[in-house]
Amino acid sequence: MNLTDLVRARIIAEGDVQKVGYRDLVQSMATSLGVKGFVENLKNGSVQIVCETQEEALKKFIKKIKVEEDFIRVKKVQVVETSTATGEFEYFDIKYGPLEYELGEALGPLIKYAGAILEDIRNMHRELNAMRTDPKEATAGIRGSI
Repeated sequence: MNLTDLVRARIIAEGDVQKVGYRDLVQSMATSLGVKGFVENLKNGSVQIVCETQEEALKKFIKKIKVEEDFIRVKKVQVVETSTATGEFEYFDIKYGPLEYELGEALGPLIKYAGAILEDIRNMHRELNAMRTDPKEATAGIRGSI
């Protein structure tokens, strides 16, 4: 494939896109579509994606990264710049920040998921308690009909 067949794009994703596993999801989607480049968090809370691929794959990629699942809520995806591909990327990578920042990035989703699981357990416990009946009450109807 020639570089002339490829387009380079710089994309900004806004919303709940940091500390929720969004960069990993973007990397997975890019890899599945053969998109090369990188994704990184920006200090303003948004995520930047720089990528190179064919025009049709870019359109699919942009649709796929508009995600609303689990704790990821992408409010806006904007292609802020396009140009001719340079061919500099061999694969799609995540650009990481300092270790202490990345540890916080990883712990954020962990805490959110743990909280959601705890809430699910509490709801199941409430539902089970609501289903519980006194054995004497449950058998009273049977005894009366015998």
